[in-house]
Amino acid sequence: MSRKKSSGRKNPPSKTKEEILRFALVHPYGFDETDLRVYLRKKYDITDPRGIKRHLRELEKNSI
Repeated sequence: MSRKKSSGRKNPPSKTKEEILRFALVHPYGFDETDLRVYLRKKYDITDPRGIKRHLRELEKNSI
C-alpha cells in the first residue's frame, strides 16, 4: 500500500496570498505561474501547485 506524503507546516492565514501579491508587485508586467511556484518553493517550501492555483483564483475572484 502506498502512503501519501504528509502535509507540511501551515502558514498563518493569508500569508501565501500576501507573498503572491508581493511577487506580483516586484513583477508589474506579469509573470509565469511557474516562476511563482519556484519562488514559493524556495522561500516557503510550498510545493502543491493546486494550492497555488486556488490562491490565484481566489485573488482573481476578489479582483485583486
